[in-house]
This record gives sequence, structure tokens and C-alpha cells, in this order.
Amino acid sequence: MASSSSPPRNRPARVVVSRPAPAVDGGRHAPKATVGDTIPLSVDVIRDGHEVLRGELRVKPPGGRWQTVPLIHLDPHELGVRWGASVTVDRPGPWTWTARAWVDAYASWCDEVRRKVDGGQDDLGSELAEGALLLEAAAERARGLDATAIGDAAAVVGDAARPDGARADAALDPTLAEAVARNPDRRHAGELAPAQVLDVDVALARFGAWYELFPRSWGGLDGVRRRLPALAELGIDVVYLPPISPIGRTNRKGPNNALVAGPDDPGSPWAIGDATGGHDAVHPELGTVDDVVALTADARDLGMRIALDLALQCSADHPWLTEHPEWFQHRPDGTLKYAENPPKKYQ
Repeated sequence: MASSSSPPRNRPARVVVSRPAPAVDGGRHAPKATVGDTIPLSVDVIRDGHEVLRGELRVKPPGGRWQTVPLIHLDPHELGVRWGASVTVDRPGPWTWTARAWVDAYASWCDEVRRKVDGGQDDLGSELAEGALLLEAAAERARGLDATAIGDAAAVVGDAARPDGARADAALDPTLAEAVARNPDRRHAGELAPAQVLDVDVALARFGAWYELFPRSWGGLDGVRRRLPALAELGIDVVYLPPISPIGRTNRKGPNNALVAGPDDPGSPWAIGDATGGHDAVHPELGTVDDVVALTADARDLGMRIALDLALQCSADHPWLTEHPEWFQHRPDGTLKYAENPPKKYQ
């Protein structure tokens, strides 16, 4: 028995927009760019038939509104289907983009009528009546001067008392086609889905000179501030700090990663957390949160940036162990599991 199915409730778009580029691993990851880059974005636009197509790129910067850029047919000489446009990214963050395309019914009509005129066909009454209807619809979509110009042209093209040649000349005026194109009918547009994302970072994400230092060896954060001008003179772009949070006492490491620490050994900066605080605190021997803010401001004034190691390790004394035990992995006997990279054990 043959199976039956209901037709779709809504008419599917006859214009298909697909194969976005750039794309990483088939769209699994967002392509990367840096501020100031001009990124070419492209898609395939496909439709059956010979109608004239139009399209636009829609781009939304982080925290901004959607912007549109006309799509350009990239390979018409090859009878290809690739369309694209470029966008210059001027701020960091995720940029969202998509593309949509539609049939320009009036431009398609003009192309057909022009070929008939060039072929010597002079009985164009039916075609001109169709063109007048297209112009009337475009005039309703338009505003201002475009609406007036298109409406006046519709009256001329639809006037059966005029000679067909004069009506056709009015209809095929390039400025009229441009006015209609500025007021498109997108009701049956096809759109790229899902929308794509560009991951835009600051220019230093592409290249920079980094200098890593331990603030304890420089007299704390205030000592680092005093040395920033010298680092700037060396051409350093980024000053990279290891964790600056309080260091745990339990299982504290000694010099050269010794398992037993002396009473005055500072321990490893990556063993984060003690009774005074965790990842959101600053080691009191290094400075305060205000010192971090001041260090960052001074670095920016010198054209540099401060990078802080984001270490997810916690010492056994970290306050989150008691405040949020559900965040941590426990062994069957209830003890906490160390971070391990066998044979290394970060206890």
C-alpha cells in the first residue's frame, strides 16, 4: 500500500542558502579573527529557474544591532552559486552572522522583457500589465521619493493607451530597477540556518611578546608596578603572572618540589586556597585586589596587558571544599581525589 503524507503547512523557500565560509570542522567550532581584520564571508545561493537573485549579509557585533551588507555574486563567469561580502570586525567578542537571498521579481521580469524587445517582439501588452502590477506592489513597500517614482512609473507602464514601446522604455529604465531593488520583497527569502559565529579577539591574541614573572621575587605587586616601565622599554606586550591567590598549608611543597616544606617556605602558587580565601582573593604577602587593579591600569597606560594564570587546582585548605563540596570529585571512601597526571600527583 502506498503511503501518503500531508504537504507542508508553509510553502518551503525555493531559494536555498547553505555552505557558509569560513567554517571550522564543518561548523563545530567558531573561526577566529582579531580586531581590525576584514573577513570575507560567503555562502551558496541556489534556486531553480533563471530568475535574478538578490541577497544580503546580516551581521551582529557583540552588544550591537543587526547590520546588513549586500551580497555580491562571486562567480557569475563560471555560472557558479557562490555569493559573499566582507565585514571589518572592530571589537572583540562573538560576532553573529547569517545570509538571506530572494528572487528580484521585477529584475527578472525586466530581463525577460528586454530579451523580447531585442528580439523584435512588439506585442507586449500582457507582459507590460504584469510589470505594472509588480511596480504597484513595489510602490506599496517603498517610502519617500522611491515610492513616488515607482508609483509614477507603474501608472505609465500600466497605461494601455500608450504605445507598447514607450511603456517598455519606461519599465526598463535602470534607475527604476534600482529603486525597486532598494525595496525588495523578502517574503519568500531563504536564510542560512543556523546563524554562524566569529570569535574575535584583541590583536595581541595573534602575536605578542610575553614575559612571565613571579611577583614574590619582585617585591610583590607593588614591586612589579615599579618595574613596568623597564619591561615596556624591552618591548614586552604582556606581563604574565602565575596564580597570586593565597597558598594552602596542607601538603605544602618545599624548594624544588620537595615533599616536605619548612615553616618559612611559601609553597607552590598553584596550590590555591587557605583560610583567608581562594581564587577570588589575593595573597596578603603579595598585595591586595586594589593593587591588582592599579597594576593593570599602569600596564595599559604603557601599552601593555597583564595576563593571570587561570589555574583550577585547589589546595586541601581551599574554603570552597567546605562551602561547596559538591563541586569536587570524591573517592568511594569519601576522601577527595587529587589532581593527577600519572605519574605526577598534585596533592
